[in-house]
Amino acid sequence: CGKKMVGCRAVSSGKRVYDYTYYKCRDNVAGAEQCAVKTIRKDFVEGLVKSYIQGIVGSQKAIDEVCKSINKLIDKECKTGSVESNALKREERSLNRKMENLLSLVEDGAISDVIRERIKKLHIRLVQISERLIELQDIDKPKLDPARIYEAVKIWNDAEDEETVKAMFQTFVSDVRVFPDRVEVDLFLDVNGRKYSIKQEKEKRPV
Repeated sequence: CGKKMVGCRAVSSGKRVYDYTYYKCRDNVAGAEQCAVKTIRKDFVEGLVKSYIQGIVGSQKAIDEVCKSINKLIDKECKTGSVESNALKREERSLNRKMENLLSLVEDGAISDVIRERIKKLHIRLVQISERLIELQDIDKPKLDPARIYEAVKIWNDAEDEETVKAMFQTFVSDVRVFPDRVEVDLFLDVNGRKYSIKQEKEKRPV
């Protein structure tokens, strides 16, 4: 059904010994049984995801497409940040002029509670603008270099041991959706502390 699944484990040491690890739709937890996919083996679904990710990390073309998608998101953020930054700088210049006029009145002896309050509000707003401008500077990030990303991730192309596969999943997998006839995998990359997700649209992996 595409909803989140939870990991489960069934262990028995009786006449029939088994240790069975699987995923189960959260709608089927506690006997609800609302999802058509009752359970799915952990090794089966994770094997599909592993093969899919390894198909990407081992392909320069696939990495190019991933980087292209993320670079578009970075471009959009930078453009949005530039528009906001310019607007804030204009407001900052206007508020500084108002502040100078008020301080001139104070120097001339024209001080009152109204003027003090206006100076206080202007100061608070100027601090807010300054802090936001610093935040917007961090948005102007360099784009991903597909060649460097490929060199960094291709080591996972032949990953087999559990810890390495786990690290690969944590690095690339944003979301996995299981349906009766397919598994869909969304990707993400962490770029300077900012996580960029790539939604899978048309390409699907059959179960």
